[in-house]
Amino acid sequence: MQMKAAVLYGIGDLRFEEVSLPRIKSKEVLLRVKACGVCSSDIARVMERGTYSFPLIPGHEFSGEVANIKGDISSFKEEAKSVNLKNGDRVAVAPLLPCYKCPHCQIGEYNLCDDYDYLGSR
Repeated sequence: MQMKAAVLYGIGDLRFEEVSLPRIKSKEVLLRVKACGVCSSDIARVMERGTYSFPLIPGHEFSGEVANIKGDISSFKEEAKSVNLKNGDRVAVAPLLPCYKCPHCQIGEYNLCDDYDYLGSR
């Protein structure tokens, strides 16, 4: 299946095109993006600084609906306090991807993670 996306191939080289849907792994959720904000870091990444690796589908401020769930995601309950996702549910995304291994993550301080990644921005 295909989706439309803005794909950054290099500084100043942003193309709107059809790309393959991401393949989700076990315990992952695929979202159908319904809204995406553009912030100053997105503009700088496209026009000035670039990213750690190309190509990149930029955008880290987004919301949408659950399109597919792969496997049992009940382990998310600990973090989110209450997760009972199903296809079609509307969600907002916190794009920080903590490592879950560093000292900060071990005590639940994910925003201080020593080795984080970031959806749509790195």
